[in-house]
Amino acid sequence: MGRRITIMDEENDNTFDNLFGDWKDNDDSLPEEIAVLDRFIDSDVYKAICLDAECGDMDSLALMENFSEHLRSLVFHLENDSDKTRVDYELKMLCQLVKGYLD
Repeated sequence: MGRRITIMDEENDNTFDNLFGDWKDNDDSLPEEIAVLDRFIDSDVYKAICLDAECGDMDSLALMENFSEHLRSLVFHLENDSDKTRVDYELKMLCQLVKGYLD
């Protein structure tokens, strides 16, 4: 799934439709975990969890903190060129966290 990013150029007040052009994920080449994370982040459930967390719902806040912590760990290992097995483990843990919230 391609994500639309809109950027405003303050000098010219122009809007660019998509920062990355017409790029789109090739869903066939993605690991299952990435597809699961994409579905979760694009879901109405994720939006509801975020809204509930913003309103102070403790369960939603805990879930978002847990999700963020797993995501930070994954990014850390990606940025530090950790072994592929460690990156795969972090990705799997993040995916397991959100799978139960999908249909």
